[in-house]
Amino acid sequence: MSFKLSVGQVSKLYDISIDTLRYYDKIGLLQPEKDPQNGYRYYYVRHLDQLEIILNARSLEISIQDIQRAIDQESIEVYIDLMKRQENIISDRISQLQKLEKKLAETKKGIIEASAHHNSHDFSSLPVFNYEYRFYALNFDWLKDKNHSYYVKLFEEETHYYYAYDLSEPSELRVNDQLILIDAIHKKESEIDSWIKKHQLEAEKITITGMFVKTHFYGNIPDLEQYIKKICAYFSLKETSIYIKEEFYLQKKEQDEYFSEIILNVMD
Repeated sequence: MSFKLSVGQVSKLYDISIDTLRYYDKIGLLQPEKDPQNGYRYYYVRHLDQLEIILNARSLEISIQDIQRAIDQESIEVYIDLMKRQENIISDRISQLQKLEKKLAETKKGIIEASAHHNSHDFSSLPVFNYEYRFYALNFDWLKDKNHSYYVKLFEEETHYYYAYDLSEPSELRVNDQLILIDAIHKKESEIDSWIKKHQLEAEKITITGMFVKTHFYGNIPDLEQYIKKICAYFSLKETSIYIKEEFYLQKKEQDEYFSEIILNVMD
């Protein structure tokens, strides 16, 4: 008598649910033979060979539809093409996971730095440096009105972005909530150009040169603004621009807290 296994036996042997085997049978992917004498369905060796192909393909996350198509076409070239396409999919996924790993490491680093940070009020220790900042300025209102998905993609991408504050007399600090600045230093401008074109955004390239100081602050927004005013007062600034990058956000019931990088233009 030929070697044969019942649905239950195959389920146990391959650690696959009976419902899955019945589904494969229903869609014609793997159909056992029906015994005319007792009406039971049995799997023979050729069925098990086919099941192993299916399970191997599923372990590679190849879709049921693609597996069915390859089996139906009975061509080894189809299997080769299927493996190549899946190889590209996995390669893309690895690239995305590597980006996710990098983003996770940066986020973890920011949280650790925030937890250990103490706001310094000794502004004499802040080094003044000459630098040229290059930004892409995006209109925030236009971005929100365009489509919510564009707003989400902006913050999913591997970019450094800043909010701009303006200081004017008499020591009035005003956030420019119409503008988001994307740092063109930490990412190649060609990549940002491609990214902006891809998401159909409108952006203006701006260059800011001069003498700057840079520090970090951890706390709520009102305290952050007071902290910035104190730095401005120390450097005797009446009018200037400040750029804030939020590196960590802590939600609280009363007032949310931020760990922020502050870049302040102290001299043009």
